[in-house]
Amino acid sequence: MKKILRKILLFVLTVAVGLGTFAAAACASGEQEEGGNGGGNEQTPVSEGKTVSRIAYTEEGKAYLEVDGEPFTYAGAQIRIDGFMDEEHQSIDEMERYFKLAADMNVTMVELPIQWKDIEPEKDRYDFRNVGKLLGFAKKYGLKAELLLFTVNVCGMSAVAPDYINRDAETYPRYPSDLTDSTVAFYEQDNPNLLERESLAVDHLMSAVADWCDAAGENVVIAVQVHNEPDVFPLWRLQQYNVMTLDGSRRLTDIEAWEETLTALDVIGKVVKNSDYKVVTRVNTAIAWDAAWEAFVPDIYELEGIDIVGDDTYNETVAVNKEVMQNLSSGKLEGNLPHVAENRGSYTSAASCILAVFCMGGGYDIYDLITPKVFIRDWGWPDEGIIYSYDPNDPATSMKDKPHTELARRVLYGIKNAGYEMTLAPVGDIAGFNLAGNHPQTECEQTIDTTSVRIAFSTQEGALAFAIVRGGYVTLYSTHAATFTLSNGTFSGAQSGTYATDGTFTATGAVPMEGNTVSLDGMQICRIKIDSSEGALTSTAVENIA
Repeated sequence: MKKILRKILLFVLTVAVGLGTFAAAACASGEQEEGGNGGGNEQTPVSEGKTVSRIAYTEEGKAYLEVDGEPFTYAGAQIRIDGFMDEEHQSIDEMERYFKLAADMNVTMVELPIQWKDIEPEKDRYDFRNVGKLLGFAKKYGLKAELLLFTVNVCGMSAVAPDYINRDAETYPRYPSDLTDSTVAFYEQDNPNLLERESLAVDHLMSAVADWCDAAGENVVIAVQVHNEPDVFPLWRLQQYNVMTLDGSRRLTDIEAWEETLTALDVIGKVVKNSDYKVVTRVNTAIAWDAAWEAFVPDIYELEGIDIVGDDTYNETVAVNKEVMQNLSSGKLEGNLPHVAENRGSYTSAASCILAVFCMGGGYDIYDLITPKVFIRDWGWPDEGIIYSYDPNDPATSMKDKPHTELARRVLYGIKNAGYEMTLAPVGDIAGFNLAGNHPQTECEQTIDTTSVRIAFSTQEGALAFAIVRGGYVTLYSTHAATFTLSNGTFSGAQSGTYATDGTFTATGAVPMEGNTVSLDGMQICRIKIDSSEGALTSTAVENIA
């Protein structure tokens, strides 16, 4: 019955938002007239919009993200805009330096928290000037952007709703609980009044994004995360804060909380998918590493408003990250694009975890690029960034590499520049080397079979490496000096170079071959032609990870 009611509510709200939406506020210059977006209460025609990104599938059934009709390498890092600006009071212009850091890390996109209170400071008055600034920084440094909707379910609770929502508990009810912080609330997420206002804000945001990208001549935004770790509400917050029903008569059950969470995800996801600027919608969960994931994650994936589900693994073990990729792409989640939605950049095993996840056919988001100092200095949070943020014992290290940063940067360089092949190749034809443990061995010799080519790998410099067999070629990459020997066929024409986003390989020079052996310098991508094959092999690629 609740699923039926959810569908009815979704339909009603979708119609309401479509018919009653206000004109978007943003324009290319970022200027906004007093009183909001200039649209007032005027109704505007519903636009069919454009589809910027979608989940596509290879002939073998592998899911991948397609952006503007081309495969996209899903490798990102989160920039805590909210922490830098709200808590440290940095200016919007100061945010540019973090985009440069992200580009230098060789990620392909940045994740940007967008708080409801910031884009709708007053009821029906929208302001997207800062959003436009952030998209401009992304475009300047060759990055795509994923928007993280921070609204009424951020790790199970909300502190980012506009004041008019917070002040009106009758129209927008919240649950009684043991919360003592008046700035935080547990809203009734599936309340029609609340969902209507949230839907309007998201619809305006997507219209503003459409206008900005049209003016900029580039589709910078490629995905939207709906809420943040929404499963935390039914799983932990209910007991942690003794969350009661609205009338205070009893504790809210996990099933009731989960149903309203699903409704909210579906409604807001559908707003994005029906907007002027249609992109992939996703949800990040906090439980795919736990046995409980089977009871929750498939429910999210089945929602019409959500395209893919990823997990915030927060685990430095390569084996766990591998297991999460398997969980997120099997059983009821078959066809899902598995991805690590958040994992600490501070883990010294970050490079190995990143490479392992991509070899498993997934995507990876680093949490975070650099942690706001206030989180560490005043709140006692760990420094989770892959770049140093704040070291009270050595302030000079701020915004500098950590000992493991360079290896992660080198891994991401290879994934980015061979991304077309990495994205489209079957998992059995992507061999990741030196991934037996959480950190690469300085001296490593290893042989891995793909479905048609056997590859022997050797390094004396602690290299992480991969080999991709696809389309009659073998693509090789190593972070440091390494040797590769191919067998089970004949091979020729080794060349160094890079792949463009459309798959075009641009050769920069010949690579000497001694028989079927090539020796590569660090950060060198090599493509070798397969002249003939001696037959099929049983791939050992997956079993050689962790």
